[in-house]
Amino acid sequence: MHVDRPFREKLIAKTLQFIRREIRADAFNECLMDGDWSETKDRAASDVLWLLKRQADDYRDHEFCANEECWKFVTRLLAFLKTDYGLRRERTANWRVMSWWPRWLLLGLLAATGVSWWLGNWWILVGAWAVIFAVWRASFPLDIRAGKQIQKEWPFWPFLSAKDWEKHRHLVDELNLPEFDPEIYDRSIRPPAAETRMKIWSELGGVLMLPLDLLMDASVSEREIHLRTDVPLSAVAPPEHEPSVTGTR
Repeated sequence: MHVDRPFREKLIAKTLQFIRREIRADAFNECLMDGDWSETKDRAASDVLWLLKRQADDYRDHEFCANEECWKFVTRLLAFLKTDYGLRRERTANWRVMSWWPRWLLLGLLAATGVSWWLGNWWILVGAWAVIFAVWRASFPLDIRAGKQIQKEWPFWPFLSAKDWEKHRHLVDELNLPEFDPEIYDRSIRPPAAETRMKIWSELGGVLMLPLDLLMDASVSEREIHLRTDVPLSAVAPPEHEPSVTGTR
């Protein structure tokens, strides 16, 4: 497990600038996409980088905005970067379902394309496309049903437990973060009308990009992966008693 301390400190500093509104989303994104940021061997810091990047919209320049729950999550990520903890990737409990399910749907879409071409009736493909898209979107709750453990860990993740988070909470104080003020931070990035338009275009894009989405999820599905906290050996407390050879004392 490699810990790139300079990289982590650099990421913390840049995120703090964004939170304090010294820079806006475009500058934050531009900095994180700089080539130097991809050279680190610290896999955990790279994963945290992408989680932090989600706080900045790719299509609209804006100041840092977050509700209280999101604010707490960001502060935990920053505190995590202060530790020597790592992250390892594990398959979720439903990884088999989430890897084979898109393959069957993609096969169904290809079959509908062939039938439509054979019969010369492309409405068959249109109908199959709509049905498969609806089924695909309805399958998203599979993540929730199989991700109860992830939900359970959410209040303290990326730390090991609530107790572990309390042990490291003092790291947040060292960051000199501003106090969370919902009047300042808990705001929508876009006006309501723009938000509605964005959702409509997003749904239309999802429909049109269905084959590509299915192909990507059939090959390497991010929904199969759960990031688990990895602790350096130096941070693991030794047992109170040395175990005997026979298992008894």
